[in-house]
Amino acid sequence: MSTPTQLPPEKSFLGELGPGDAEAQGATPAGPPPSRLPLAIVAIVLFLPLGIVALINSIRVGQRLAAGDRTGAVQASRNVKLFGLWGVVVGGVSAVLTGIVVFGVIMASQVVGGALIDPEENVVDNSRGGATAAATVRYTLSAESKADSGVQVVVNNETIVDDKFSGTWGKEISVEPGSKIEFWVFDEDSDSQMSCRILDADTTEVSHATETAEDSNSVQCVVSAGE
Repeated sequence: MSTPTQLPPEKSFLGELGPGDAEAQGATPAGPPPSRLPLAIVAIVLFLPLGIVALINSIRVGQRLAAGDRTGAVQASRNVKLFGLWGVVVGGVSAVLTGIVVFGVIMASQVVGGALIDPEENVVDNSRGGATAAATVRYTLSAESKADSGVQVVVNNETIVDDKFSGTWGKEISVEPGSKIEFWVFDEDSDSQMSCRILDADTTEVSHATETAEDSNSVQCVVSAGE
């Protein structure tokens, strides 16, 4: 007596049939149809429209079973599988395409910003007067002495003024921020009283000194520009 041949599990276009799928095609039910809630949630994350449809059908599975409508529950379970899988596929493909587009835009912007734009085009030629000079700090220097005296102005260890005066002396200078200004007034007359003063652009006194030649033959004001 020959042994009956066992047929392989029946398949649909979505793969092997589950318990709910088999009953929908007339097979003997093996248990309650699955709600496939995890699949619906993944579909919502990847592609919201199809994911919502899958979630609604997942909820209907339990509702139909509670109402005694097993056939409706099986159909709802199959709908979850159908829309859930399509949601995963469409969402996955969309994510890949979006990543490719974003990567392409980033690479294109780097090419345009680096290789296609000649950096020398942004360099201003000073010889043509097109460059804007670096910001400078302006100061007003003044000195007083009762006798013939001399003044020296030293900026960053470089003498820019070496002058003689009697009575009062004044000069306006502009220096780069951070420069060190040393303003000297000197005299050898023992009866002379000397003073130096430095004002900033707002005419605020930033340094002042007074000496009598009996104590010293020079007086100094020092300022760090911009501080």
